[in-house]
Amino acid sequence: MPARALLSLVLAGPTLAAPPLSPTATNAEINDEITAADPTITADNLAPLERLIAAAELVESRLADTSDVKDLGDLLTLAVTARRVAYQRTNDATHLCQLLATAERVLARTDTPPPEATDFRDEARAGLASHAEAAARGDTGFVAPPCVQPTTEPKPSPVAEPEQGREPSPAMTPPTTGRTPPRASGLTIAGGVLLGTAALAALAIIPVQVRRAGAYSDLETLIAEIEQAGHRTPEQAQRMSDLGSVGAWTKGAKIGLAISAAVLGAVGIGMIARGKLRPTTDRARLAPYGGPQGAGLSLFGRF
Repeated sequence: MPARALLSLVLAGPTLAAPPLSPTATNAEINDEITAADPTITADNLAPLERLIAAAELVESRLADTSDVKDLGDLLTLAVTARRVAYQRTNDATHLCQLLATAERVLARTDTPPPEATDFRDEARAGLASHAEAAARGDTGFVAPPCVQPTTEPKPSPVAEPEQGREPSPAMTPPTTGRTPPRASGLTIAGGVLLGTAALAALAIIPVQVRRAGAYSDLETLIAEIEQAGHRTPEQAQRMSDLGSVGAWTKGAKIGLAISAAVLGAVGIGMIARGKLRPTTDRARLAPYGGPQGAGLSLFGRF
């Protein structure tokens, strides 16, 4: 191989060396393929547009064979994200047309479609209307979308006042990035709440330990006084019983808070990691609780 060709292959980096996306690729692998082609996320070695479109077409083909509502929502989100990035990179309204068609096919299914399908359909319609408006004005780089029928604007009356220039509505403004900012998933948010609760449980051990140390100090002083006097009064006996109770509940509180902090921290880290790996919107909400007597989670959601 000539030295110049070999040098070109080396400089091409991981983008050129990356293997093609397998037809049996997982959702996580497809999401990585989309991320590698997204210029807002990947600054260097941006994946070719052809790989991005191949990933979008693979997800769209799987949508027709999916019956599970949860899997349907995951695949729909991947397909929409891929078409958003493709439109951002090419300004080709064909990708918006495909996004609209995919969302409408999902909504037309006889089973229960995912709730976000309606939002994706409305987003595609707004983007197409904005693109068509820019094309009608003759803006550079905007061609009439193939899935939108052209509309003829009425000619103004000769005596009518010239129409004042108006700014496009925010809903009709052409997208500047080609995709909406990613929303934090429910798992990521709940994981952060759990980590915060774990930190509070760990800090709560400090005053419990201070109270426990004070009780034992008072008990040692009281025992020394009894030994010096040679007898124990009823008041001293009651005081010893009270200090023993303090020692018992502070011990239980320390153990409960330590276990709560460890469990909440481990679960929180796992949920944050899981939420970052899934490009979907979770429909569940977790509410943690914890205290000296223990800790746990309350799950609320819609299915």
